[in-house]
Amino acid sequence: MSSIRNIADNLQNSGKLPLVEVHILRPTGGEMYNRGFNGRHKTLTVGGTVRNRFSSQSDKHAIRYQWEDRLNTRTRLLPEIVRQEVKRQLGEASEEELTFADDLVNALFSSQTKAKKGIGLTTAQVHALSEYDVKAITDAIVREVRNPSHKNPSASAGELRTALEKSADSRKLDVVTAMFGRMSTESLLSTVYSAVQMNHAYSVNPVAGDYDDFTAVDDFAEKMGIVISDENAEKSGQKLGAGMMQTTDIASNIYYQYASVCERILFENLCRGRNLDDPEMIKEILNKTNEITVRFVKDFIFTLPGAKQNSNASYGLPTCVYITVGTKVFPMTMDSAYEKTIIGTEESSVADQAVARMLKAVEQAHDGAFAVNSYAGQYWMSDRDDAIPDYLQKIAVKDLADVLEA
Repeated sequence: MSSIRNIADNLQNSGKLPLVEVHILRPTGGEMYNRGFNGRHKTLTVGGTVRNRFSSQSDKHAIRYQWEDRLNTRTRLLPEIVRQEVKRQLGEASEEELTFADDLVNALFSSQTKAKKGIGLTTAQVHALSEYDVKAITDAIVREVRNPSHKNPSASAGELRTALEKSADSRKLDVVTAMFGRMSTESLLSTVYSAVQMNHAYSVNPVAGDYDDFTAVDDFAEKMGIVISDENAEKSGQKLGAGMMQTTDIASNIYYQYASVCERILFENLCRGRNLDDPEMIKEILNKTNEITVRFVKDFIFTLPGAKQNSNASYGLPTCVYITVGTKVFPMTMDSAYEKTIIGTEESSVADQAVARMLKAVEQAHDGAFAVNSYAGQYWMSDRDDAIPDYLQKIAVKDLADVLEA
């Protein structure tokens, strides 16, 4: 059988499995996309200046959540999902078989789970599940239940676990796991390298936020002219108009965002469990790799973390997007361009200055002191009229499928 590595080498050498890098400058209105344990806006000190930020995990979650479905998801309920799938497959089985199946599920996951009232068994870790993992575990249990010589649940569980652990690395992967990877402490599920890398987006301007005081008002009492008071309020001569009052951070920034997709890793992940001796299968997987990459880039451009969006609704479109495509290149962020903070003025806004710095960084990556990469394509996406170098191709979102096609 053909080696995944050899196939990937050949494709990469022919320029078909590039590293795709995306740089975004994004303006926002009043927002708090991501908060820390203290409930405050997350921050990061860059170049000696405190900036606002939102984490890569919060952004990945917002994108990944749109891709997931019932069996391709992240959860602590793996044992209960397997239990449901086993019962569905067994159908009208005997009471003895159903009892044995239930005991077998309990025994299979007993070492890493605990029972929660009303939920069932939960794992200690949130696992990234693939439908192929769920099917492999479910099918193995059903086969054992239907085996007339099956042993007691504990013995059967030990044999099943050994067999499933051996097959974990060769199982097919769904699109979500192939793209975003997983770290697994459950030996029934293999650890998978992520094809995506993403920065903690940070503002290129210093922290300049404010506080938003918000209340919960008794609308009925207000409409009926009812004055609500309590003993303490009466003593202090005050009336209670709000049932609750709290404060939250709110900020407006220009964020620098970076993400990359290593199509080679994505391709190799999608190859698992496939017949690689079939040229049509290789072509199908390659096309799938391109489609998933295009989908991710689009989602990265248009998706933002969801915290406080119900009350803030800040979905700022990018000021500009810079995309590079190349094989055997060094990944490069533009952090050095934004090490010095940007202070906006009426004549030159933060966005104006940030775009100018990005274009300068593009030029330096092309012919500066550290210029080492030779890209197959460099693309600029913006509605601004800034002059761009000749080697940059101006595109729109609708062109992504064409320019990222292998």
